Amino acid sequence: DSVKKGEPLMEVSTDKIVNDVESPGEGILRKIVVPENSKVPVSALVAILAAPDEDISQLLSGAGTPEQAAPAAAPAAALKTAPAAASADSGAGEKVKASPVAKKLSEEKGIPLEKIRGTGPKGRITKEDVENYVPEASPAPGEALPEAVTEGKPLEGLRAIIAERLQESWQQAPHVTIGREVDMSALKALKEQVADQLDQRISYTDMLAVLTARTLLKHPNLNGQFADGLLYRQPAVHLGIAVALPDGLMVPVVKNAHHKTMTAVHEEMADLSQKARFNRLSGDELSGATFTITNLGMEGVDMFTPIINPPECAILGVGRMVDKPVYEGEHLVRRPLMWLSLSFDHRVVDGQAAARFMADLDRSIRQPGMVLV
Repeated sequence: DSVKKGEPLMEVSTDKIVNDVESPGEGILRKIVVPENSKVPVSALVAILAAPDEDISQLLSGAGTPEQAAPAAAPAAALKTAPAAASADSGAGEKVKASPVAKKLSEEKGIPLEKIRGTGPKGRITKEDVENYVPEASPAPGEALPEAVTEGKPLEGLRAIIAERLQESWQQAPHVTIGREVDMSALKALKEQVADQLDQRISYTDMLAVLTARTLLKHPNLNGQFADGLLYRQPAVHLGIAVALPDGLMVPVVKNAHHKTMTAVHEEMADLSQKARFNRLSGDELSGATFTITNLGMEGVDMFTPIINPPECAILGVGRMVDKPVYEGEHLVRRPLMWLSLSFDHRVVDGQAAARFMADLDRSIRQPGMVLV
């Protein structure tokens, strides 16, 4: 195929990130050295892009198997302008934008790209769009539906990486989860005050992130990293906040969260979440977390058991907020309550220490203070 500079060539998955790789220049994709779903070292030769009549024999002779791929060779001679690429056109003659994996998958499934609605940047069709495609046409009355075929498929891409890491975490770390129902009245009032007086939007996750980060400073074992039998207590709180994606989740990291205000965390997370949805997060933005927060409250979940993200020692799960009757002395009042679930590695944190952290966090939630805005 003819390739233009900046056109997405492939998707690359590491243990933390899935990103598109764009073409560094124009030319013809003359050779695909590494097949899809292969593991290769960084800087390995994966494909050759050159002019139609350019000699690539030397590059071909240096291309090995995916496990023994040669280091990336220098670019071929100055690339010449290639003929226009054959493209899938819509009825109006506009080129349909799709990722390389999406194009390949649509060919395998026999689904024209023009029929698929893209959800990626600028309407670009992603692999998930092809997998989730449902034909609009329905069987005519009386027509028999095709027999369903159940076929096992291996996990791929981000989902496979998540499965591997979570299994590793569950097998290595003895998980213990404790829960605490907290009164969110003060945070709810503060959130409304910020919206009315400062005209700023913050979420409960933003507020809990700052309060959690500052509380962790008093509980260094929960803000540590445990690897190879060694506990590393971190002086700073780098907070991972889970972001849901169509095929899994990513955990971008707010660095030095204990120094930041709620509005600063809100702005940073808005940017990181947007990057996560379009696979534009850098490795640095996904690494170095000392503690993670994951929120399922928006899905109507009250309480759950989150799995620790190694080498971290703990993770906080956030449930939904529900108004409930609460006794205050002899009076029954209405209060917004929320369940928090803390999973911790029992090798380095005892139950009592975890309970004290939750108690301190509860006090912070009841008395947040405008200083955090």
